[in-house]
Amino acid sequence: MADRSGGNELTVATLLLKELIGDRNLAMELGLLAPGQATNLFMDASVVLSGVAMGLVSRESRYPATRLEVLRQAVAGSVLTLRKIDTHDNPADIFTKPLVGAALRRLRAFVLGLQE
Repeated sequence: MADRSGGNELTVATLLLKELIGDRNLAMELGLLAPGQATNLFMDASVVLSGVAMGLVSRESRYPATRLEVLRQAVAGSVLTLRKIDTHDNPADIFTKPLVGAALRRLRAFVLGLQE
């Protein structure tokens, strides 16, 4: 977790998990989601994915260890499934990065549900 980008991705993933739990509870009450059905969370941060899978932390990463454990418990409890996505195919980038040219057109079409 020495990588600042990885630390930021980990923080965002745990904040997203909190929102996701509320949304999942509402969806289950409305009958739109079956209990035990995991929600896919696509990430391009390999450091977070490997940290959740590894289970061990170094002395220097005690603070991120609590966030990693929250994600581990969510995966174990079938709340979410962490999936790797290529950084060039991540639709979240349209909201977080200044994109131009082909990348902007491709992700804009994807987010809007249009043909490229």
